Amino acid sequence: MNVELLDALMALMSELGINELCHDQDGIRVHLQRTPATHGGINAPSMVAEHAMPPPAGTPATMPPDDEMLLAPMSGTFYLTPAPDAPPFVRIGDVVEEGAPLYVLEVMKTLNRICADFRCRIKGIEATTGQPVTAGAPLFSVERLDDHDV
Repeated sequence: MNVELLDALMALMSELGINELCHDQDGIRVHLQRTPATHGGINAPSMVAEHAMPPPAGTPATMPPDDEMLLAPMSGTFYLTPAPDAPPFVRIGDVVEEGAPLYVLEVMKTLNRICADFRCRIKGIEATTGQPVTAGAPLFSVERLDDHDV
């Protein structure tokens, strides 16, 4: 699946107000979902980890089987902090609740605060703050947690 197609699908979702889209091509399944952002009332694409998708190029080969990768929903500039002088949203080892902010993705001069779709523990941070990322690029490795997990 190419990045241009993902960008086009996300742009179409935004333009038409579509909240969820599944696309299968060449054995790869992509599930895109828009959820209300917690800041400014803007709908921002959310991250969806799909086990059926093969790992993107550059995914660490040593990733434990229970970990999932959170992927960039679109191309943009990745920021781990809400402001240059602020602490990061998350650090390795943090337990993140569903709906908690993970990072900011700047796309076309618009800042999109991206929040967790599920409760998880941050196992690794794969992107560098201030650097461009492409749609589908791995941003975090996480361990999905149940309500009883600490």
